[in-house]
Amino acid sequence: MAPSSEYITIKLPELFVGFLADEPDLHPRFEEICRESDEAVCRACKYDSRVCKIVQRGDFCRFVAIAAPHASETQFRTYCDWVNWVFPYDDLFDNGYLRADLNNAKAKMVALFAGTNDKIAHRAQHDVCDLVEFHDDIWRRLRATAPPGVQKRFLKTLRHFCDAVLDQVGYCSTDRVPTIDEILATRRQSAGVAPLFPLFEFANLLHLPDTFFEAPATIEMQNAAMDSALLQNDMLSYQKEESEGVPHNAVAVSRMRGMSAQGAFDYVGQMLEERLELMASCIDRLPEYDDAIITRDIGCYVEGVKNTIKANLYWSFTSKRYFGEGQELVKKTRQLKVMRHPPFMNM
Repeated sequence: MAPSSEYITIKLPELFVGFLADEPDLHPRFEEICRESDEAVCRACKYDSRVCKIVQRGDFCRFVAIAAPHASETQFRTYCDWVNWVFPYDDLFDNGYLRADLNNAKAKMVALFAGTNDKIAHRAQHDVCDLVEFHDDIWRRLRATAPPGVQKRFLKTLRHFCDAVLDQVGYCSTDRVPTIDEILATRRQSAGVAPLFPLFEFANLLHLPDTFFEAPATIEMQNAAMDSALLQNDMLSYQKEESEGVPHNAVAVSRMRGMSAQGAFDYVGQMLEERLELMASCIDRLPEYDDAIITRDIGCYVEGVKNTIKANLYWSFTSKRYFGEGQELVKKTRQLKVMRHPPFMNM
């Protein structure tokens, strides 16, 4: 641990505001199904007891239980498995062995997508890992029951996620500091929020027309929601990522661009407030349909988008991923100790 003089204390903005102040509902079979999902990913990836404990401490399925509290049980389990997959998969590129290895990172993504287009037999085995094969099974289950539109939206958002992750690896491998606008555009996709929206559709058995998703207000609502989640995440994960030398974070880039630590958190907090206001205005402008079932499903989808942001916030303060045993203290005081001169400031 570095001397205390190397740390400064910042104050987080107030995050539990508006609809985010209301305690979330949880899926009624959350504990049982999440335990099954945790065990499944540990078994599939051959994790030892130490890594299995990390999975349990991450409590990733709680995110899903908040985001989709009324989901069908079978689909809820698939949604849980995907979230249990995305965190460790993203870590390979975030702070793992692929973080600055662009060529091998690209090869890993090619292997992943081979599992979604019936080319498993043709992919290079050295690029396949247990996590890739675990995703193969998730995709098989989703494809078996999801409507074509949901499948299309899921694959599109998964592709955007993977492309953005590779962009981050590219920044890291060249030591190039992105602009604030560049990091926001990249993080909007690399945060892994976009695939959660079609997964919510799938889990709640929604049937929405393509015209709804093509409407400007819907696109703008989704983008504002993705930005809201990533800005929350970049503030709440900052302390952990700073200790790991991870620079692709809106707070980190703000500091590298000359802001003070507190100024960077304030700036990101202000952007979050603006995105939440934008999302609310978009919801008021969503397309309307004469069909009562479509109208009902739109209402459910909007609630799912809002629940995803809420899940990101509440999960961050119940999981031990970001604050260890100190999450309640951080939630109460809104205070974080961060490095005065983190390693990425020398980039």
